[in-house]
Amino acid sequence: ALVGTDPAMLSVTYNRPVLRLRNGALTGYVIRYTRVDTGELQVMNVNGDDTTPPAISGLVAYTNYSVEVAAVNINGTGLFSDPVSGLSGQDVPNAPRLLGTVSINSSSVT
Repeated sequence: ALVGTDPAMLSVTYNRPVLRLRNGALTGYVIRYTRVDTGELQVMNVNGDDTTPPAISGLVAYTNYSVEVAAVNINGTGLFSDPVSGLSGQDVPNAPRLLGTVSINSSSVT
């Protein structure tokens, strides 16, 4: 699951592969995440067999990302999960664009 926790972050949760499919002790995970609108791919390594949800940071606020996770053991990286999409958190809006000003008095508009 993906949760937009702050404007530039997503929290990722996943389950370990079932014991009989681990093929040895797990040493970590690889998280691939892609910004959907640009296709920009990033990779994050998580060391250890901990499933504490890691946070992906440095993201663009209110943007869709696709995330995949693979388990790693001493023999290498396994297959990646099916992708899951999520929206990074919202941020405050940008400043409005000021188009100009108008002077108004009782006899003219300039």
